[in-house]
Amino acid sequence: GLPDRLRAFIEHAPPGTPARHHWTHAIVSSQLDADRLDYLARDALMAGIRTHAFDLGRLVRSLVVIDDHLVVDARAQDIVEAFLLALDQMYGTAYYHKTVRAASLLMEATIRRALDLARDEQGGGGGGADHDRLRLQLFPTRYGRPDAFYALLTEGDRISLDDFGRLDEAYVMSLFSHWRDSSDPTLRDLVTAQKTRRFPKMVRLPIETTSLSPADWQEAAAQATTIFRRRFPNRDPRYFVHFDEPERLSYKRYAPGVGTEPIRVTSADGTARPIEADPRSIANNLSTRLYVPRLFVPEQIRDEVERSVGGLSRGSSTPIGPS
Repeated sequence: GLPDRLRAFIEHAPPGTPARHHWTHAIVSSQLDADRLDYLARDALMAGIRTHAFDLGRLVRSLVVIDDHLVVDARAQDIVEAFLLALDQMYGTAYYHKTVRAASLLMEATIRRALDLARDEQGGGGGGADHDRLRLQLFPTRYGRPDAFYALLTEGDRISLDDFGRLDEAYVMSLFSHWRDSSDPTLRDLVTAQKTRRFPKMVRLPIETTSLSPADWQEAAAQATTIFRRRFPNRDPRYFVHFDEPERLSYKRYAPGVGTEPIRVTSADGTARPIEADPRSIANNLSTRLYVPRLFVPEQIRDEVERSVGGLSRGSSTPIGPS
């Protein structure tokens, strides 16, 4: 039946047989899979970014199968490189934009606060029946069913498919609206900020943030936390002061034994080669990790934080970066 066929596809093998690569797997999950091609074009359009374009039709028409691998005809290598460059630029201009990251940090802090309260990890609950009552206030049952979002947060991928299927945007946003009336002032402030789009603000520094050392960032966060505690003594800074350091590779080079599948293009002899085998390929320049460290704080204290951390080292022999 269909479930067995899907399981065999996901596990790369029918039950009881060795795992085996098939070219169709690359359509679902690879560095050139259908999802990436779709969301890049969609997100660029929705973000109003017109420069990140590539010829998707020509790219699809250039796909061939060689030795059970999905391969791009070498005549369309420039289209693959345009796609990789567009993906790299989208992360820099949209996905890692400071406002996008601030909104994500605020949402994560809101959910984390609600979960901490529900788990009674703030030390203010009485345990037992009081704890259960608080959890049900934050994550109420719906028609007798336990809350699916709380199940996801506490059980992860062990939740049922039925519960997972309930978790659309409307479901989660209904919880945010519910938390706006919470008796917990920290949770209430976080939800109100989310609803009114009062996102955390990035601390502006007069130097390249990647030149700061780990000790510099630790000191900056500590100073921001001290200022926050002084201004808002009844709020927990863990939910309001954020050190953010997103990172990614736009293209992962082929490494034998690591499991990373490269994007393959045809060679003159009819075989397939990784795109980075061409020394002129743009893919070789996109194998450097993009790293964007930032410190976010509430707008009310940003100016004071900037004055406080303005004396940080202007460079370091051990710059902060991905390990």
